[in-house]
Amino acid sequence: MTSTEQPMITPQEAVQRTIEHREIFHDEMLHVVRL
Repeated sequence: MTSTEQPMITPQEAVQRTIEHREIFHDEMLHVVRL
């Protein structure tokens, strides 16, 4: 799974990553927070 060309993620993906893997990029988190 390569997400290098996918800078923006959906809130659902962010939540899932945080819960399941605790892996989320800071920029992605900021983007979700600003939605």
